[in-house]
Amino acid sequence: MSVQKRRAEAVAETIALVRAKVEDGALTPEILASIKAPMIALAASDALFPAEHCPPGDEMFGGMYRLSEDADRRFALYASAEKSGFIAPPHDHTTWAVIAGVRGAEHNVFYARTDDGAEPGVGTLEKTGEFAVLPGTAAALMPDDFHTIEITGPEAGLHLHLYGHSLQDVPERIVFAGTTGGPWRVFPPDAGIGAPVIPWAELESALGGDDPPLVIDPAPPEGFVAGRISGAISLPLGGLATGIGPIAGSRDRHVVLCGADRTAIKRAALALTHMGFGALSQLSGGTGEFD
Repeated sequence: MSVQKRRAEAVAETIALVRAKVEDGALTPEILASIKAPMIALAASDALFPAEHCPPGDEMFGGMYRLSEDADRRFALYASAEKSGFIAPPHDHTTWAVIAGVRGAEHNVFYARTDDGAEPGVGTLEKTGEFAVLPGTAAALMPDDFHTIEITGPEAGLHLHLYGHSLQDVPERIVFAGTTGGPWRVFPPDAGIGAPVIPWAELESALGGDDPPLVIDPAPPEGFVAGRISGAISLPLGGLATGIGPIAGSRDRHVVLCGADRTAIKRAALALTHMGFGALSQLSGGTGEFD
């Protein structure tokens, strides 16, 4: 079985455990803390998260890779890959979060907002603690908690971030200018979130195997080059919902998205995730890397 399928199974099992804990009652810090164990167990299977599948953020990849997300935008799990030295200023999520370490060190400093919100666009923060999320550890944040993130040490970080709601659908999320507060702005949705990457050499090998992935170009058909990738098909976004079922045969099928239109690839990855396809990849380099 491919690493993509094994990862999808492990992620689905973890989300099922988390869902049972959260949906049993009102969210409390104790319930949130109980989610750490299944998240640590998932992150401990580092073979499911090869570095080449989740490269650190750069001009090509945003550094956030969607592993799971409910169709109603709940229970969203991402792999966050950032280079050493990456810093995120104080921000909240407006939903709960649990972060578990796969590789590297993600140093978190936690804050509480101490102003009453009377002055628009300005507030104050007070530090409440700090914790380095390393392999074998996890941190939990309630919806109104703030934190900063810094990837420390020489190694790039890879951490699993689980949220109670999709980061692309939390319009009231904010980020402060400094660690004591001051001006704040709305934290815009991350438009760079996509599927984990598959290098061309790995895809080429998989296409020659017993259980080849389905390769789809979701861009408009006029940009599709037939035969460029063996077995690849053109399935534009507009026809994805109705066309994918008969072609894939099963939602367990490993689907690889390719093509020159990166926006279409990211939109297709989100749509397929909401349809229940867990083993998703985007081809590294679109389609040009192997010319």
